[in-house]
Order: sequence, then structure tokens, then C-alpha cells
Amino acid sequence: MIPPYLADTRVAKLTFFPEGGNLIEGIPVKVAFKALNEKGIYGIKVFSQNNCHTIIVEFI
Repeated sequence: MIPPYLADTRVAKLTFFPEGGNLIEGIPVKVAFKALNEKGIYGIKVFSQNNCHTIIVEFI
């Protein structure tokens, strides 16, 4: 028997911080972000490159 699908009801709050304060279409910019779980706790570090200089997260 396959169990019924249960939706993930956890909530995350994302806040984005573009370098320079604005996002402008067509102009590359670095963007930092803060992610908080439903209890206001965060603790995951995300880097744009790993130790082999391979992009592991890319924002387009």
C-alpha cells in the first residue's frame, strides 16, 4: 500500500540582499540571502563555489 502524500507544511522566510541595493535587468549583481525556518532559526552556509571552484549554486 502506498501512503498518501503529505504536503510539507513547514514555512521558510527568505530575504534577498542585492549588492548595491537594487536588481536591474541585464546587469549581473551578487545577491546574498537569509533563510529562516518557522522558528526563526538558520544555520546553513551556501557558497557560490566549492573547493574545486565548481559552481554549486547559481542564481540567474
